[in-house]
Amino acid sequence: MAYTYRFKDKYDNTIYVGLFGCSKGTIKNLGVINGTIIKTKTAQTGSSACIGGIVGYNKGTVENCYNSSTISSTCKSKEYEAHSYVYAGGIAGDNDGSIIQCYNIGDIIATTSSDKGNAECIAGGIAGYNFGEITLCYNLARVSTSSTAWSYIR
Repeated sequence: MAYTYRFKDKYDNTIYVGLFGCSKGTIKNLGVINGTIIKTKTAQTGSSACIGGIVGYNKGTVENCYNSSTISSTCKSKEYEAHSYVYAGGIAGDNDGSIIQCYNIGDIIATTSSDKGNAECIAGGIAGYNFGEITLCYNLARVSTSSTAWSYIR
């Protein structure tokens, strides 16, 4: 069965998107398959999104998990001095924890734009942004970024 998730945010200018938005615990033996996870965000001020197949923001442990869904994220800000960013990854958008024995086979597409301010786009096969540990993981999918300021693929 294929699925598409479209996430809408309400109040916060930072949004964490994935099967789990934010995790400080343990996510183990899980797969997200055959779908599309889409997040589009436009804000008057700085705007940001952390999007992953399993978890948007990981501060815990993700172990023995996989993603085969397409990850698509667009983030746009409209004011000067505003800063927009997208961190997109197959397993986690932003990882400050541990990702162990996981793999990604879903494409990752991350885009940022800003009418006047800064926009950055960082994407990776396992994690878009990583200050944690990634052990025994692999990515077999395409990773692409586009930004009006700069983009970076890990």
